Amino acid sequence: MGMSASQARYLALIAQQSNLEYQGQQINQERTVLSQQVSDLYNTLLGMEVPTPPSTQDYSTIVYEGSMGAANYTFDTTNIKPGKNNKYTLSLSTPQVGDSLQKHAGTSTVERKEELSVSTFNHLADSYEIDSSPIGNGTPPAPGSIEVAEDIGNTIPVGDNEDDYYVLVDGNLVPYGERPEDYAGNYFKIVDVSNTTSGTGTYYNITQNTSSISQTDFANLYVQNNDDSIIKATVPEHAEGPDRNGKYELKREYTFVKQDPDGNSRVLNPPMTTVGGYPAMSLDAAVSAGLITNEDLERYEEAIEHANIYGTNNEQYDADDFYIYFDDKNNPHFVLKASLDPILTNSTGTTQVNTYDFIANGQYQEDIVYEECTLTFDPSTGRITSIGIPIFNEQGGIDGYTEMKLSATTKTDTFAYEDAMAEYKYKQYLYDKEQQDINARTEKIQQMDKNLQLKLQRLDTQRQQITTELEAVQKVMKDNIDKSYKVFNG
Repeated sequence: MGMSASQARYLALIAQQSNLEYQGQQINQERTVLSQQVSDLYNTLLGMEVPTPPSTQDYSTIVYEGSMGAANYTFDTTNIKPGKNNKYTLSLSTPQVGDSLQKHAGTSTVERKEELSVSTFNHLADSYEIDSSPIGNGTPPAPGSIEVAEDIGNTIPVGDNEDDYYVLVDGNLVPYGERPEDYAGNYFKIVDVSNTTSGTGTYYNITQNTSSISQTDFANLYVQNNDDSIIKATVPEHAEGPDRNGKYELKREYTFVKQDPDGNSRVLNPPMTTVGGYPAMSLDAAVSAGLITNEDLERYEEAIEHANIYGTNNEQYDADDFYIYFDDKNNPHFVLKASLDPILTNSTGTTQVNTYDFIANGQYQEDIVYEECTLTFDPSTGRITSIGIPIFNEQGGIDGYTEMKLSATTKTDTFAYEDAMAEYKYKQYLYDKEQQDINARTEKIQQMDKNLQLKLQRLDTQRQQITTELEAVQKVMKDNIDKSYKVFNG
């Protein structure tokens, strides 16, 4: 091999060697990244919280049972609070009979309505009773001055010629319907000025009937304004009552319409909040509207108090915290104002709320609190064996104690435990799945690292071959140089 050829080969081998070293550096860098990824996955695996199965002890409570007089009580330690003078306060629930509320199963839809579909509500007609002689202050007109209709009958004279009918009032003809309050209740003659062939006519007792309707019907009744908008019918503005039969007498000067899903749409003024499609309002507004009496209000207030419904801050709700509405059978129902806030605040949309049914003369629980009670404990178990209920005198002092002996049992909340077990199984499933995912990703990274290691071994083999060849080329070049010096030195 000549000098030039040796040098060219030497340079080519050096370049290959440099390229192999560069590829090796890249592979080592990739393996370092993969190693960091495996380390991160391992740390994630270590940081995962291992689900712990629930223990029945966590869902078990000590329940005490005792009796005082004819009443039997069941309670737990949450009914006993530390009091003053190293004594305790005991809260017991006593069954009572009376009006109360019961939470309704399921929820109801609350809606803010700007419009309502209504249809015409027909008043009862005026009635006419025939009488043979004129009674009252009416004076018949002169013979022949006007013709009188015969056989009008006992029904209201309405139809195409309604404007042709008149009544005789104080000797004057007054158009029918112009001022009915001027002639209602007296005997007057009804005449038809369009009929010129009739005879002498007949006198009638004109009785103006008011519309008497039930509370259920009145709850769905509205008054139509001149601009076609509607407002809720109220008492005493639009009606009088209720009477002893629970009936309302509508005032005839108003045009009434009734709620009807198939009726014409009318604008509500003001807008109305409905629960399950029924108008809801405060209890005071229901009294003002004549939907409930003051006696009803007192009864509903007691029912709400007996229901023992509490807010998030453990405050008991009263009647001012509720709205009332009536179903199509006129049964009262109640809903918390707080649950209507999304509708009352936003003025649009719908929401689902819990409602309460009125239970008349049903059973409810009355909370009774006893203060300055004494407790006796079993030293071996720490459980309460008896409670001393103080007997206070008129001066507020304690004359003695009524002892209520207690028996204690451990009861497990099975439903709560089963819910906790179901949650544990779900968390265990997520844990196992995450662990499997991490192991799969780790195995994939390790396989990639093995492939890079094999590639690096092949590069190292190539590097060793090039190194061997470089040593051979260097020897050839050295021999050529030595021969060249000997030639020139000879």
